[in-house]
Amino acid sequence: IGIEGVIRDITELKKAQIEKARLEKEKRANETAQLRLERLASLGQLSSTIAHEINQPLQSIKALTSSFLYMDKVNKKLSYNEIHEDVSKIALRVERIENITKDMRNLLNYPDKVELEKIDINQEIIKAVSFFEQKLRSHGIKLTLDLQENSHEILFSKIQFQQVIINLMNNAISALDQTDKRNKGISIKITEEKDKTLLRFSDNGIGIKNHDMDKIFDFYYSSRKSEENIGM
Repeated sequence: IGIEGVIRDITELKKAQIEKARLEKEKRANETAQLRLERLASLGQLSSTIAHEINQPLQSIKALTSSFLYMDKVNKKLSYNEIHEDVSKIALRVERIENITKDMRNLLNYPDKVELEKIDINQEIIKAVSFFEQKLRSHGIKLTLDLQENSHEILFSKIQFQQVIINLMNNAISALDQTDKRNKGISIKITEEKDKTLLRFSDNGIGIKNHDMDKIFDFYYSSRKSEENIGM
C-alpha cells in the first residue's frame, strides 16, 4: 500500500493573513480617531457661537421675567392678552435654546463609525446654519439659502455633512470679518445636474489665494496665524 500526498508550508500565508487583519484593525482605529478629532474641532469652532446663540434668548427671557416681577412689585395688573403675549415670547425662546442643545447633543453622541444614510440635504443645511443666526446678525452678514423646493435626499454621513457646513460657515464669517464691505453675504445653493446634486457655497469675502487652493482640504490647515479656521 502506498500513500502519496502533498505537504505545503502555509506559515507565510498565515502570517500575511494576520498582518492584513492587523492593518485593517489599525486602519479602522485611525478612522475612528480621525472622526473624533473632526467632531471635537467642529465643536471647538462652535463653542463661542453656541454661547452667543444661547445668550441672546436667555437675555430676552431675563428681560421679560424681570418685567413681570417689576409689574408685581408696583401692583400693576396686566391684561390676559399682555400676559399671553409675553409668555408666548418666553416659550419661543425656550424652544430655541432646547433646539440648540438638542442639536449639540446629537453632534456629541453620534456614532464614531461613518454611517452612510439617506439624509434630507435641505433639512441638514438648515440645522447646521441655525447655529449661526445671532452671529450672522451681529456681524452684519446676510445668509441666502437657495435650496430645492421639495425634500431632496442624498446618501451621506449626517454628522460629517453638518460638520462640513459648520466649517464652511466659520471660515466664511472669519473671511468676511476681514473686509470693510457693507453688503457682506454668504450663499448656499443646491442644484441638480443630470444624476448629481451640487452644493455651491460662496461668500463675498477676501477669497482664497492661489497658493492655498491645493491645501484647503487638509485637516487643520489654516492660512491665518491664529489658526482659528480648519480645513474642510
